[in-house]
Amino acid sequence: MREIEELATMVAKHVMRNEGEEGVELWKQHSIYKVPAHIAAVNAEAFTPKVVSMARYHHGQDLLKPMEVHKQRAARVFIQNSKKSTKDFIKALWEVLPELMASYSQLDHIWMGENSKGRFLELMLIDGIAIT
Repeated sequence: MREIEELATMVAKHVMRNEGEEGVELWKQHSIYKVPAHIAAVNAEAFTPKVVSMARYHHGQDLLKPMEVHKQRAARVFIQNSKKSTKDFIKALWEVLPELMASYSQLDHIWMGENSKGRFLELMLIDGIAIT
């Protein structure tokens, strides 16, 4: 029994060790990850969407563009049925924009510029509605 306690203590020290303030903060923020290239290379087909893109990793790919029309229609109907304006939704997203952007472990520069915030918010709104 003592041996189990010692082993548990040793494992707990390794598992629970402090990552440092910076590492902890990144793990708290990031919740949307891109599959690392070396893992995706094992079976690229398994990690490539065929019908619809969600969020920014595959957004804009030619194969997935036809579904964008359906996502936009779904967003339009959702907003109309909600009795709220698009502005209401964008305002709510704007209030959490830094957290949304920080959720991505690898957010390309095309989504981070001042002129790109509108595109990012539109993407979050349309895709957020599409997955609800």
